[in-house]
Amino acid sequence: MIQNGEQIWLEQRPPIGLWGGLFCFPEFNKASELALWLNIRGLKEEDLSPLARFRHTFTHFHLDILPFLLKTKGLKNRCMEKERGLWYHLSEPPSIGLAAPVKRLLLQLNMNNKKCSHKNKKGKTDMSRTIFCTFLKKEAIGQDFQIYPGDIGRRIYDDISQEAWSLWLNKQTMLINEKKLSMLHHEDRVLLEREMIQFLFEGKDVHVSGYIPPKD
Repeated sequence: MIQNGEQIWLEQRPPIGLWGGLFCFPEFNKASELALWLNIRGLKEEDLSPLARFRHTFTHFHLDILPFLLKTKGLKNRCMEKERGLWYHLSEPPSIGLAAPVKRLLLQLNMNNKKCSHKNKKGKTDMSRTIFCTFLKKEAIGQDFQIYPGDIGRRIYDDISQEAWSLWLNKQTMLINEKKLSMLHHEDRVLLEREMIQFLFEGKDVHVSGYIPPKD
């Protein structure tokens, strides 16, 4: 998911095939492809973060989806010619056909944006959920929903604050960049999950010396 303010970039799929003719999020096989895509459009990467994994069920198979949200800045108010895509405005959505998982993620993102923009009379964000964060060892704002799948996700929801999760995301970004990790590789995902558990629940800093990521 590529976000610029309240706008999300969507691309129309070919008329034949999975989700034929519907609008979906763009897909990139390599980080270099995404970098080129952003450069052509004059966009700069601000923040990349994973969202909760979920399963979409078809008639004869399941599709496990691990979405990532990339926030950008510097959007030029024009679309590239000959592109089968558009900027989808969350507050003023256009009437277009959306694939079911895309519709689900857009709804979730819109709800999160509304929560973030809701202010009290003093101009401060309302603290709708407070937990005792085991990482920070103090009361702090908890997650609004389960942001990571499975039992680990439940532990994060119960015990890890938004501030602590943000600290981990910064560490994760460092790991991905320094070690050239890819979420397309199972080994890299396993490594990141292990480091996340040690960082959030065992108080250990990230450590991946000697790790060699698989080749594309």
